[in-house]
Amino acid sequence: MNAYNFALSSYLYNTKFNKAGGQIVATIEELGVTGRGLDETAALGSLCAEIEQYAKTYFLYPEIYIPDSWRSGHQPWLERFIKTPREWRVRMLQLDFEKLKNSIAIEDIFWPDRES
Repeated sequence: MNAYNFALSSYLYNTKFNKAGGQIVATIEELGVTGRGLDETAALGSLCAEIEQYAKTYFLYPEIYIPDSWRSGHQPWLERFIKTPREWRVRMLQLDFEKLKNSIAIEDIFWPDRES
C-alpha cells in the first residue's frame, strides 16, 4: 500500500443499519447515500452501487460538487472507494463498520459518567 492509499484508509465509512419494510437499510449519512437488501450483505452491495454512482458523478462534474461546502468534504471518502477494487468494497464497508462499532469515543475516556 503506498502512502497515498494509506492516508485514505483513515477515512472510515460510518454505515448505519435499520429495518424498513422487511428490508435492511444501510446508510452513510455523511455522504447522503442509502442501500437496501434482504440482509446486511445485500444492503451493502446496494450501498456500494449508490456510492459508485455518486463518485462517478462527483468526479465527472466537480464544478457542481466541489464548491458546495457540504459535498466538498466527500472527496477523500469517494477517492478511497474508487481506488478500492470492486470485489473488495463490500468487505471494506464491513470492516469499517466493525472498527467503528468497537472503537471507544474519546469523550467516554475523559467523561465516562456523562449522560448521552
